[in-house]
Amino acid sequence: MLISINISISEVLDRITICEVKLDHIQDPAKRHNIVHELASLKRQLQAVSLPQAVLDLVPPLRASNDENFRMIEQVFACDAAGDFGATYAMAARAAFRANAERARFKRQINLLLDSEIIEEKTY
Repeated sequence: MLISINISISEVLDRITICEVKLDHIQDPAKRHNIVHELASLKRQLQAVSLPQAVLDLVPPLRASNDENFRMIEQVFACDAAGDFGATYAMAARAAFRANAERARFKRQINLLLDSEIIEEKTY
């Protein structure tokens, strides 16, 4: 089942970069199939939109933030599974928080450049 919702372009770009990052890291064929399907759907939606270069320039750093966040969250999960809540866990969690905050800044910049009707707000 699918529903249609209004979301900002930054949210679509964020989901696209997240899917791309997942494809870089996830090897399970069933999971990859689902990710490829989602990615294709998102890219089809984005085809109807012409984005200014200033927005396109923010996509690679947004993707890099999502990649860093993915890698750090994976490290947090590995530490959790091992019952290790020491320095490595704390470092990875802090790095994930920083990457997520950076990601939010890029998304906000995109929204402001596009004069988006929807702008995600964070408490940090």
